[in-house]
Amino acid sequence: VEVSSVYNKEQSDPPMRKHCFQYTIKITNSSPTDTIQLLGRRFEIQTVGSSMKDVVQGEGVTGRTPILKPGEVFEYTSTAPLSVRPIGT
Repeated sequence: VEVSSVYNKEQSDPPMRKHCFQYTIKITNSSPTDTIQLLGRRFEIQTVGSSMKDVVQGEGVTGRTPILKPGEVFEYTSTAPLSVRPIGT
């Protein structure tokens, strides 16, 4: 599993403490023989300086439960809106 993220300025509103990040998940079935299926996901997102976590979880991803044969790759992109408070407030 590989993850990358980038700040999404167009969907963010810093004065309202709303910051959106676009993330891409790339899942590779590196098994030489087994077919796999992604049935669900769970992410815990924690902002630096905060003890609170945002949890994203559910069945499949983007409404799908992909089946990957050996060597196949599944990739998707989504957005996570986060409420960020300045450190010390």
